[in-house]
Amino acid sequence: MPEADAASGSGSSLMAQDTVITPGWEAFLYALFGWSGILGIASALTNLPMVATAFHGKWSARARWPVIVLAAATVFNLGYWLWWVADDGGATLEIGYYVWVASFACASLAFRLRGQEGTIPTSE
Repeated sequence: MPEADAASGSGSSLMAQDTVITPGWEAFLYALFGWSGILGIASALTNLPMVATAFHGKWSARARWPVIVLAAATVFNLGYWLWWVADDGGATLEIGYYVWVASFACASLAFRLRGQEGTIPTSE
């Protein structure tokens, strides 16, 4: 969050005991528009494959790219934001961040399991 917003109290960020809490949509916009650098922009763009999962019916059950892309987004977002926040000195990641990252892992796992559908032997 830009320092001017934090000092003036403007914007939709919430203050909680000297900690600025930024809603997820606002953090997305800050990242997308470069506040946290080029890697922040890349992080914001990882939401595109997640949105694309809404159209999964168009893909073959054996499509591997959703698994790979979503798993890579999970690792990237975990590594980048945890490193960036640790480097920021004092900022914290709230529960919404962890739910957001977990959604990438869950979607990747779901596509992986969908690709294996019918390959698991059953005892019929």
